[in-house]
Amino acid sequence: PEATITGTVFASVQWPSTGASRLPKVLKVKGVPTSWFPEEEDRQEPAWPSLLAQFYRKTIDEEEDLRLRDAIEKVVAERRATRARAAGADLNQQAENLRNDEHNLDLEPKNTLDEQAQLAQRRLQLLNVKAGVVDAEAEESKKLLQADALRDAEVRAQLKSMEKERRAIEGLEDVKKEMERRAGQRNGVP
Repeated sequence: PEATITGTVFASVQWPSTGASRLPKVLKVKGVPTSWFPEEEDRQEPAWPSLLAQFYRKTIDEEEDLRLRDAIEKVVAERRATRARAAGADLNQQAENLRNDEHNLDLEPKNTLDEQAQLAQRRLQLLNVKAGVVDAEAEESKKLLQADALRDAEVRAQLKSMEKERRAIEGLEDVKKEMERRAGQRNGVP
């Protein structure tokens, strides 16, 4: 009964119409066996190279997305750091002005007890204001340090993602070379 089966089973494989040989023949199109077409490659050999190539392509896409997210987070952290740095510089200038005002209080005359009491009262008010400004400056410095740490973490994450993507690209190139080697070593008989 097998000898009576004739015709095309696959585009590249035909069963012999005579009963002399029961092995399929690979047709040649312009000197290249048609079984080397990609769809035939997957049909004949759905082995690890094609699966690994799909894995590496997916990994590369995921790492590109992660790297983009990390880059955006890095920019956000840099903006926070810039705002904190500007606010800290402004508060530092205010604290410096208050220190100068405090120094000017020392130059005012202290002849009577009332003048001394008023001077002490003004110094106390100035110190309270200055303490609030210095505390706000310290808070802005903390924000700056946190933003810098976040930016550094995002840079590290971005570099890690780039390294993983580089390894995936190298793996994909190795898989392509392996697939080319296999195609070159394959004989024309499936």
